[in-house]
Amino acid sequence: FLTVDGKEYASDYVPVKMSPAIDSVSWKLDSTNGVNIYVNTHDAQGQTLYYQWKYVETWQHRATYTSAYVFENGTIRLRTPDEYITNCWTVLPASSINISSTTQLASDIVYEKRLVNIPYGSEKLSIVYSILVEQYALTKEAFQFWENLKKNTEQIGTIFDPQPFADFGNIHCITNPAEPVIGFISASSIEEQRIYIFK
Repeated sequence: FLTVDGKEYASDYVPVKMSPAIDSVSWKLDSTNGVNIYVNTHDAQGQTLYYQWKYVETWQHRATYTSAYVFENGTIRLRTPDEYITNCWTVLPASSINISSTTQLASDIVYEKRLVNIPYGSEKLSIVYSILVEQYALTKEAFQFWENLKKNTEQIGTIFDPQPFADFGNIHCITNPAEPVIGFISASSIEEQRIYIFK
């Protein structure tokens, strides 16, 4: 692709991976930590081995404060019942990197990979909560890129965490080969599943 300043970028050639279906997206109540959302999947042919999940959370909640009045044409009046705006919806995409590998297992099965923790008292579960989970099959190289990016962004901050390091991925600047480019292009089918949790 080309940027507005005339630079051209391209990735290495990548195979197209077919993601197996999601077996289930489920939730469990943890007596200590609240509600955990899990994903389960498997590949009977044992060809996938590397997985990535993205998700979008949506939940209904009530506004903390109620606006009972409207300023209109220089005067203040009470809202009519159909003008109340206390009913709210929040839509939030995943902010973490969710990956898993089954290369160390006897079967290509992912069992109860935790995607989300909803702590006790969260407004997410106050009325209706929904999560849409998308699953992608990765190559080994793509998995290693996302694993390294996760280490660099989510697992730093203490003396026991890995030190940040560079992993530039498979994208290159054609017009300036010396320019470092961070990113990874993958090609995969998408499997998705949605669940709802009602109060």
